[in-house]
Amino acid sequence: MSLQDTVGSVLSGGVIGMIGSLGGAALKYVDDRAAHKERLEEKKVDNSHELEVLNLNQVAAIEASKAEQALTELKGSFDGLQKSIEDQTASASNAGPVVAGILALFRPSLTLVLMIVAIIFVGMHQVPLANKTIELVAMAVAWWFGDRQRKSMADSK
Repeated sequence: MSLQDTVGSVLSGGVIGMIGSLGGAALKYVDDRAAHKERLEEKKVDNSHELEVLNLNQVAAIEASKAEQALTELKGSFDGLQKSIEDQTASASNAGPVVAGILALFRPSLTLVLMIVAIIFVGMHQVPLANKTIELVAMAVAWWFGDRQRKSMADSK
């Protein structure tokens, strides 16, 4: 073996080692990138789940707020009805028995008379009068089941 062969084999071994080292570094870089992408996708899945939970919590809070508002309105409506009944009872208690009876029967009588008049107008084919009378009947019936909440209660919300 000559000196030239020895130097050539040392140099070729160094070059081959360097190429192997560069190849290993390149493969490690590719593996690290793939692992980073995988971790990033996992975080996206975790974050999407957290966003979904936040959205569901927000929807639940909105629904709870709507339910609370509806309950408050219902309570105000009931309080208005109760106050209306108390006012009617108080005005009837100050009057004599005949007047109290007239007061108690006035609204039911008015509703019944309006219904009879509407039926008569419909039977007579008096369409404009029948329509107006039916509107009055609807208002009279709505009074029985309608919201009697006072303005002061509605403004206090």
